[in-house]
Amino acid sequence: MHAQYERVYSPDALLKGNKVLMTRSLISAALFVSFTLSTFAQLPSQPIGSSAHQHPGLAPTQQIDGSVNPNGIADLTAYRMFLLVVAKKPDAKPEELAQENSRQQGHLHDMGISEQDSKLLIPILDEFRAKYASMIRDYNQYAEAKARLGEVADSASFIVQRDILVQATRDKLKALSFDAQSRFDTHVQHEKERMKTVVPVAR
Repeated sequence: MHAQYERVYSPDALLKGNKVLMTRSLISAALFVSFTLSTFAQLPSQPIGSSAHQHPGLAPTQQIDGSVNPNGIADLTAYRMFLLVVAKKPDAKPEELAQENSRQQGHLHDMGISEQDSKLLIPILDEFRAKYASMIRDYNQYAEAKARLGEVADSASFIVQRDILVQATRDKLKALSFDAQSRFDTHVQHEKERMKTVVPVAR
């Protein structure tokens, strides 16, 4: 089973240049959002899920196409994208659980993860996605409150906390066998070829 990505957005004002384009679809963009700008501070922001806008005065960005330059996509970004794809939806309805379980097992089978490691891995994956969804809800509430006051939300602290969550999840993967860790990382590195992201242009 191939990982499937869809268009997802940055919280950084959902600007035209801040979209993350991932070439296949599984994640619901309205709820599970992948953010690329790990050090982009003081960007105007609005709730996730809003229409994209281009604002003047923003730092220039460039798109990194993984099919052309996979090494240009940071590991933290690639892990975040893939973790969102392989984890089950935390809000899955009872009638969706069988499909979600089957989809997740398909990914683990493709990676060659053993049954024993899968039992350790699945709770790590699903905990990540649940916490990520909660972070997005909190950020949206904050951004909407700021907007009502005519103020702009600062996404910098969100981005820091997001990256901390991704790194903490990567650290938890060390509980897996060496073989499973190696297979997981190799798969993520391979998936970079199917990802596109946007980063600030160095000056």
